[in-house]
Amino acid sequence: MGKAEFLVDSGAVYSVVPKKVLEKLGIKPLAEQEFRLANGSNLVTVSAERIWYSARRVTAHF
Repeated sequence: MGKAEFLVDSGAVYSVVPKKVLEKLGIKPLAEQEFRLANGSNLVTVSAERIWYSARRVTAHF
């Protein structure tokens, strides 16, 4: 497993990480989630990892 540094938006509801970065780190998908964007289109992401940041549990998506 590799290492990476991230800039985390502590006010964001979701954290998004590029798929290639997660694959390089050896992080496996957990589940899919669908989002509706402001323009009405849908975006399907894969929940990849649950992490803790400042006593909050968050899920990274790719």
